[in-house]
Amino acid sequence: MTFLDGNIICERRPASRQFYVSAKYDLTNWTNASSLPTYGTKDNYSDDIVAVDVLNGALVLWGTDSIEFWQDVGSSPLPFTRINGATQLRGLVAINSRVFIADTLLFLGKAYHGDMVQIYRFNGYQPVRVSTADIEEIIEDFTTWTDAVALTYTIDGHPMYQITFPIANRSFLYDLITGFWSEVQTGVAVTARHFANFGVAFNTKTYVSDSSTGTMYILDDEVYTDNGTPTKRQVTSRHLHADGNMFGIAELWIDMETGVGLQSGQGSDPEIMLQVSKDGGRTFGIEKWAKIGTVGSYGARVGPWRRLGMSRDFVVQFTMTDPVKFVIISGSAVLQQEEGKDG
Repeated sequence: MTFLDGNIICERRPASRQFYVSAKYDLTNWTNASSLPTYGTKDNYSDDIVAVDVLNGALVLWGTDSIEFWQDVGSSPLPFTRINGATQLRGLVAINSRVFIADTLLFLGKAYHGDMVQIYRFNGYQPVRVSTADIEEIIEDFTTWTDAVALTYTIDGHPMYQITFPIANRSFLYDLITGFWSEVQTGVAVTARHFANFGVAFNTKTYVSDSSTGTMYILDDEVYTDNGTPTKRQVTSRHLHADGNMFGIAELWIDMETGVGLQSGQGSDPEIMLQVSKDGGRTFGIEKWAKIGTVGSYGARVGPWRRLGMSRDFVVQFTMTDPVKFVIISGSAVLQQEEGKDG
Protein backbone atom coordinates (compact mmCIF):
# COMPACT_ATOMS: atom_id res chain seq x y z
CA MET A 1 0.00 0.00 0.00
CA THR A 2 0.98 3.65 -0.29
CA PHE A 3 -0.16 7.08 0.98
CA LEU A 4 -1.15 10.12 -1.08
CA ASP A 5 -3.05 13.29 -0.12
CA GLY A 6 -4.43 11.74 3.06
CA ASN A 7 -5.61 8.54 1.37
CA ILE A 8 -4.27 5.03 1.74
CA ILE A 9 -4.18 3.18 -1.60
CA CYS A 10 -3.67 -0.57 -1.96
CA GLU A 11 -4.27 -3.39 -4.40
CA ARG A 12 -7.80 -4.75 -4.11
CA ARG A 13 -6.75 -8.39 -4.36
CA PRO A 14 -4.18 -10.52 -6.23
CA ALA A 15 -4.72 -10.98 -9.97
CA SER A 16 -6.88 -7.88 -10.29
CA ARG A 17 -6.76 -4.53 -12.06
CA GLN A 18 -8.54 -2.80 -9.16
CA PHE A 19 -7.20 -0.79 -6.23
CA TYR A 20 -8.87 0.38 -3.00
CA VAL A 21 -8.80 3.95 -1.69
CA SER A 22 -9.43 4.73 1.99
CA ALA A 23 -11.22 7.72 3.45
CA LYS A 24 -9.06 10.74 4.32
CA TYR A 25 -6.71 9.86 7.18
CA ASP A 26 -8.89 6.91 8.15
CA LEU A 27 -7.46 3.45 7.57
CA THR A 28 -10.59 1.86 9.06
CA ASN A 29 -12.94 3.40 6.48
CA TRP A 30 -12.74 2.03 2.92
CA THR A 31 -16.35 2.68 1.88
CA ASN A 32 -18.21 5.48 0.14
CA ALA A 33 -21.63 6.92 0.93
CA SER A 34 -23.36 3.84 -0.56
CA SER A 35 -21.43 1.54 1.79
CA LEU A 36 -19.64 0.02 -1.17
CA PRO A 37 -15.85 -0.30 -1.37
CA THR A 38 -14.29 2.68 -3.11
CA TYR A 39 -11.96 1.40 -5.77
CA GLY A 40 -10.47 2.35 -9.09
CA THR A 41 -9.52 0.21 -12.06
CA LYS A 42 -6.28 0.24 -14.01
CA ASP A 43 -7.86 0.49 -17.44
CA ASN A 44 -5.37 1.43 -20.18
CA TYR A 45 -4.15 -2.17 -20.54
CA SER A 46 -5.52 -5.49 -19.30
CA ASP A 47 -2.53 -6.56 -17.18
CA ASP A 48 -3.02 -6.87 -13.42
CA ILE A 49 -1.77 -4.49 -10.72
CA VAL A 50 1.18 -5.95 -8.81
CA ALA A 51 2.14 -2.92 -6.67
CA VAL A 52 1.28 0.72 -5.96
CA ASP A 53 3.57 3.67 -5.19
CA VAL A 54 3.65 7.46 -5.18
CA LEU A 55 6.15 9.43 -7.26
CA ASN A 56 6.30 13.23 -7.02
CA GLY A 57 2.61 13.54 -6.14
CA ALA A 58 1.33 11.04 -8.69
CA LEU A 59 -0.09 7.60 -7.93
CA VAL A 60 1.87 4.85 -9.69
CA LEU A 61 0.00 1.65 -10.62
CA TRP A 62 2.55 -1.04 -11.47
CA GLY A 63 1.37 -3.74 -13.84
CA THR A 64 2.98 -6.84 -15.26
CA ASP A 65 3.11 -5.21 -18.71
CA SER A 66 2.40 -1.48 -18.20
CA ILE A 67 2.61 1.37 -15.70
CA GLU A 68 -0.18 3.91 -15.20
CA PHE A 69 -0.01 7.29 -13.43
CA TRP A 70 -3.06 8.74 -11.68
CA GLN A 71 -3.61 12.13 -10.01
CA ASP A 72 -5.84 13.47 -7.25
CA VAL A 73 -8.61 15.60 -8.79
CA GLY A 74 -10.79 15.72 -5.64
CA SER A 75 -13.72 13.83 -7.19
CA SER A 76 -16.07 11.58 -5.21
CA PRO A 77 -16.23 8.79 -4.31
CA LEU A 78 -12.95 8.08 -6.10
CA PRO A 79 -10.62 11.11 -5.83
CA PHE A 80 -8.11 9.86 -8.45
CA THR A 81 -8.20 9.75 -12.22
CA ARG A 82 -5.74 8.44 -14.78
CA ILE A 83 -3.32 10.93 -16.36
CA ASN A 84 -3.91 10.64 -20.08
CA GLY A 85 -0.80 10.05 -22.16
CA ALA A 86 1.36 9.07 -19.19
CA THR A 87 0.96 5.27 -19.40
CA GLN A 88 4.24 3.47 -20.07
CA LEU A 89 4.63 0.08 -21.74
CA ARG A 90 7.04 -1.36 -19.21
CA GLY A 91 6.16 -4.12 -16.78
CA LEU A 92 7.49 -4.58 -13.25
CA VAL A 93 9.44 -7.84 -13.25
CA ALA A 94 10.34 -8.04 -9.54
CA ILE A 95 8.13 -6.35 -6.93
CA ASN A 96 11.00 -5.84 -4.47
CA SER A 97 13.33 -4.34 -7.07
CA ARG A 98 11.60 -0.94 -6.97
CA VAL A 99 13.08 1.65 -4.61
CA PHE A 100 13.09 5.44 -4.17
CA ILE A 101 16.29 7.46 -4.36
CA ALA A 102 17.28 10.91 -5.64
CA ASP A 103 13.62 11.93 -6.21
CA THR A 104 12.95 9.03 -8.56
CA LEU A 105 12.16 5.32 -8.67
CA LEU A 106 14.45 2.60 -9.98
CA PHE A 107 13.17 -0.86 -10.88
CA LEU A 108 13.76 -4.06 -12.81
CA GLY A 109 11.39 -4.06 -15.75
CA LYS A 110 10.66 -5.42 -19.19
CA ALA A 111 9.31 -3.79 -22.32
CA TYR A 112 5.78 -4.75 -23.39
CA HIS A 113 7.02 -6.53 -26.52
CA GLY A 114 10.55 -7.19 -25.22
CA ASP A 115 12.16 -10.39 -24.01
CA MET A 116 15.10 -8.92 -22.06
CA VAL A 117 14.88 -7.47 -18.57
CA GLN A 118 16.45 -4.06 -17.97
CA ILE A 119 16.86 -1.67 -15.07
CA TYR A 120 15.13 1.70 -15.36
CA ARG A 121 14.79 5.01 -13.56
CA PHE A 122 11.95 7.47 -14.12
CA ASN A 123 12.53 10.85 -15.72
CA GLY A 124 9.13 12.37 -15.13
CA TYR A 125 6.75 9.67 -16.35
CA GLN A 126 9.29 8.23 -18.78
CA PRO A 127 11.29 5.12 -17.75
CA VAL A 128 14.91 5.57 -18.82
CA ARG A 129 17.17 2.53 -19.17
CA VAL A 130 20.21 2.66 -16.86
CA SER A 131 21.48 -0.92 -17.12
CA THR A 132 24.24 -1.56 -19.63
CA ALA A 133 24.45 -4.30 -22.25
CA ASP A 134 27.10 -6.05 -20.13
CA ILE A 135 24.93 -6.09 -17.00
CA GLU A 136 21.87 -7.21 -18.97
CA GLU A 137 23.85 -10.03 -20.57
CA ILE A 138 24.79 -11.36 -17.12
CA ILE A 139 21.23 -11.04 -15.77
CA GLU A 140 19.78 -12.68 -18.87
CA ASP A 141 21.55 -15.95 -18.00
CA PHE A 142 19.88 -16.20 -14.56
CA THR A 143 17.18 -18.83 -14.14
CA THR A 144 14.77 -16.33 -12.57
CA TRP A 145 14.45 -12.56 -12.14
CA THR A 146 11.30 -12.24 -10.05
CA ASP A 147 13.22 -12.79 -6.80
CA ALA A 148 15.29 -9.62 -7.25
CA VAL A 149 15.44 -7.33 -4.21
CA ALA A 150 16.95 -3.84 -4.08
CA LEU A 151 18.04 -1.24 -1.55
CA THR A 152 19.57 2.23 -1.75
CA TYR A 153 22.06 4.33 0.16
CA THR A 154 24.31 7.34 -0.38
CA ILE A 155 28.13 7.44 -0.19
CA ASP A 156 29.97 10.79 -0.37
CA GLY A 157 26.99 12.37 -2.10
CA HIS A 158 26.61 9.51 -4.60
CA PRO A 159 23.16 7.84 -4.55
CA MET A 160 23.61 4.06 -4.97
CA TYR A 161 21.13 1.44 -6.18
CA GLN A 162 22.01 -2.11 -5.12
CA ILE A 163 20.08 -5.01 -6.64
CA THR A 164 20.48 -8.65 -5.64
CA PHE A 165 19.30 -11.84 -7.35
CA PRO A 166 19.18 -14.36 -4.46
CA ILE A 167 18.80 -17.56 -6.51
CA ALA A 168 21.62 -16.52 -8.85
CA ASN A 169 23.68 -15.40 -5.82
CA ARG A 170 24.82 -12.13 -7.45
CA SER A 171 24.55 -8.44 -6.47
CA PHE A 172 25.15 -5.34 -8.59
CA LEU A 173 25.64 -1.69 -7.66
CA TYR A 174 24.72 1.38 -9.74
CA ASP A 175 26.08 4.87 -9.05
CA LEU A 176 23.43 7.39 -10.12
CA ILE A 177 25.99 10.21 -10.40
CA THR A 178 28.67 8.54 -12.51
CA GLY A 179 26.45 5.98 -14.22
CA PHE A 180 29.00 3.26 -13.36
CA TRP A 181 28.02 -0.33 -12.57
CA SER A 182 29.99 -2.75 -10.43
CA GLU A 183 29.48 -6.01 -8.59
CA VAL A 184 29.29 -6.11 -4.81
CA GLN A 185 29.63 -9.16 -2.59
CA THR A 186 30.35 -10.49 0.87
CA GLY A 187 33.34 -12.82 1.16
CA VAL A 188 36.16 -13.57 -1.27
CA ALA A 189 34.60 -16.17 -3.60
CA VAL A 190 34.87 -15.72 -7.37
CA THR A 191 31.25 -14.52 -7.38
CA ALA A 192 28.72 -14.19 -4.56
CA ARG A 193 25.89 -11.94 -3.41
CA HIS A 194 26.17 -9.18 -0.84
CA PHE A 195 24.64 -10.15 2.51
CA ALA A 196 22.37 -7.08 2.69
CA ASN A 197 18.78 -7.79 1.66
CA PHE A 198 16.42 -4.96 2.61
CA GLY A 199 17.44 -1.48 3.71
CA VAL A 200 15.93 1.62 5.27
CA ALA A 201 17.27 5.11 6.01
CA PHE A 202 16.61 6.38 9.53
CA ASN A 203 18.18 9.20 11.52
CA THR A 204 20.98 9.79 8.92
CA LYS A 205 21.99 6.10 8.89
CA THR A 206 21.19 3.22 6.55
CA TYR A 207 20.10 -0.01 8.23
CA VAL A 208 20.15 -3.30 6.32
CA SER A 209 18.99 -6.83 7.09
CA ASP A 210 21.23 -9.88 6.77
CA SER A 211 19.77 -12.20 4.12
CA SER A 212 20.78 -15.35 6.01
CA THR A 213 20.20 -14.47 9.68
CA GLY A 214 17.82 -11.49 9.79
CA THR A 215 20.35 -9.54 11.86
CA MET A 216 20.26 -5.76 11.34
CA TYR A 217 23.41 -3.82 10.53
CA ILE A 218 24.40 -0.20 9.90
CA LEU A 219 26.11 0.43 6.56
CA ASP A 220 29.38 2.30 7.11
CA ASP A 221 31.78 3.05 4.25
CA GLU A 222 34.68 3.33 6.72
CA VAL A 223 34.32 -0.31 7.84
CA TYR A 224 36.11 -2.69 5.48
CA THR A 225 34.53 -6.03 6.46
CA ASP A 226 30.95 -7.27 6.53
CA ASN A 227 30.56 -7.84 10.28
CA GLY A 228 34.04 -9.40 10.33
CA THR A 229 33.73 -11.28 7.03
CA PRO A 230 36.42 -10.19 4.53
CA THR A 231 35.28 -8.37 1.41
CA LYS A 232 36.93 -8.45 -1.99
CA ARG A 233 37.78 -5.17 -3.72
CA GLN A 234 38.66 -5.69 -7.36
CA VAL A 235 39.38 -3.44 -10.34
CA THR A 236 39.70 -4.78 -13.90
CA SER A 237 41.23 -2.65 -16.64
CA ARG A 238 40.04 -2.05 -20.15
CA HIS A 239 41.74 -3.94 -22.96
CA LEU A 240 45.29 -2.75 -23.62
CA HIS A 241 46.43 -3.14 -27.22
CA ALA A 242 48.79 -1.64 -29.79
CA ASP A 243 46.92 -1.68 -33.10
CA GLY A 244 46.94 -5.47 -33.15
CA ASN A 245 50.72 -5.76 -32.79
CA MET A 246 52.50 -7.93 -30.26
CA PHE A 247 53.86 -5.97 -27.30
CA GLY A 248 55.02 -6.61 -23.78
CA ILE A 249 54.62 -4.97 -20.40
CA ALA A 250 58.10 -4.58 -18.98
CA GLU A 251 57.04 -2.81 -15.78
CA LEU A 252 53.76 -1.76 -14.18
CA TRP A 253 53.09 0.56 -11.20
CA ILE A 254 50.00 1.94 -9.55
CA ASP A 255 49.53 4.97 -7.33
CA MET A 256 47.28 4.23 -4.36
CA GLU A 257 46.31 5.77 -1.09
CA THR A 258 49.05 4.12 0.99
CA GLY A 259 49.92 4.05 4.68
CA VAL A 260 46.44 2.77 5.55
CA GLY A 261 47.59 -0.40 7.35
CA LEU A 262 46.10 -1.40 10.69
CA GLN A 263 47.98 -1.45 13.96
CA SER A 264 47.78 -5.25 14.24
CA GLY A 265 46.28 -8.38 12.73
CA GLN A 266 45.21 -8.86 9.14
CA GLY A 267 45.72 -5.56 7.34
CA SER A 268 48.74 -4.46 9.39
CA ASP A 269 50.95 -5.05 6.33
CA PRO A 270 48.37 -4.95 3.51
CA GLU A 271 49.03 -6.27 0.02
CA ILE A 272 47.41 -6.00 -3.38
CA MET A 273 47.39 -8.75 -5.98
CA LEU A 274 47.90 -8.39 -9.73
CA GLN A 275 46.74 -10.91 -12.33
CA VAL A 276 47.18 -10.55 -16.08
CA SER A 277 44.99 -11.90 -18.87
CA LYS A 278 46.31 -12.37 -22.40
CA ASP A 279 43.12 -13.84 -23.86
CA GLY A 280 40.73 -10.91 -23.66
CA GLY A 281 39.88 -11.26 -19.98
CA ARG A 282 38.62 -14.85 -20.21
CA THR A 283 41.30 -16.28 -17.93
CA PHE A 284 43.89 -14.68 -15.65
CA GLY A 285 47.41 -15.84 -14.85
CA ILE A 286 49.33 -16.40 -11.64
CA GLU A 287 48.97 -14.12 -8.63
CA LYS A 288 51.65 -11.44 -8.23
CA TRP A 289 51.63 -9.59 -4.89
CA ALA A 290 52.88 -6.16 -3.82
CA LYS A 291 52.75 -4.36 -0.48
CA ILE A 292 50.91 -1.05 -0.13
CA GLY A 293 52.59 0.09 3.09
CA THR A 294 52.13 -0.21 6.82
CA VAL A 295 50.33 2.45 8.83
CA GLY A 296 51.83 5.88 8.18
CA SER A 297 53.90 4.83 5.14
CA TYR A 298 52.48 7.49 2.86
CA GLY A 299 53.39 8.41 -0.70
CA ALA A 300 55.07 5.21 -1.83
CA ARG A 301 54.30 3.85 -5.31
CA VAL A 302 52.98 0.29 -5.44
CA GLY A 303 55.02 -2.11 -7.52
CA PRO A 304 56.67 -2.40 -9.88
CA TRP A 305 55.48 -5.66 -11.32
CA ARG A 306 58.00 -6.75 -13.97
CA ARG A 307 58.13 -9.05 -17.00
CA LEU A 308 54.43 -9.54 -17.54
CA GLY A 309 54.90 -11.21 -20.91
CA MET A 310 53.90 -10.54 -24.51
CA SER A 311 50.47 -10.41 -26.12
CA ARG A 312 48.32 -8.53 -28.61
CA ASP A 313 45.77 -7.85 -25.89
CA PHE A 314 46.25 -7.40 -22.14
CA VAL A 315 43.69 -7.08 -19.36
CA VAL A 316 45.06 -6.44 -15.87
CA GLN A 317 43.17 -7.06 -12.65
CA PHE A 318 43.95 -5.82 -9.12
CA THR A 319 42.43 -7.50 -6.06
CA MET A 320 42.69 -6.77 -2.33
CA THR A 321 41.00 -8.52 0.62
CA ASP A 322 42.84 -6.89 3.53
CA PRO A 323 40.35 -4.87 5.66
CA VAL A 324 41.83 -1.44 4.87
CA LYS A 325 40.89 1.52 2.72
CA PHE A 326 41.20 0.77 -1.00
CA VAL A 327 41.76 3.73 -3.34
CA ILE A 328 43.57 3.44 -6.70
CA ILE A 329 44.50 6.85 -8.07
CA SER A 330 46.36 6.09 -11.30
CA GLY A 331 48.70 3.63 -12.97
CA SER A 332 51.56 3.57 -15.45
CA ALA A 333 53.43 0.99 -17.47
CA VAL A 334 56.53 0.60 -19.60
CA LEU A 335 55.52 -1.08 -22.86
CA GLN A 336 57.88 -2.93 -25.11
CA GLN A 337 57.12 -3.86 -28.72
CA GLU A 338 58.56 -7.17 -29.89
CA GLU A 339 61.22 -6.51 -32.50
CA GLY A 340 61.06 -8.12 -35.90
CA LYS A 341 57.37 -9.07 -35.67
CA ASP A 342 54.15 -7.40 -36.72
CA GLY A 343 56.02 -4.52 -38.30
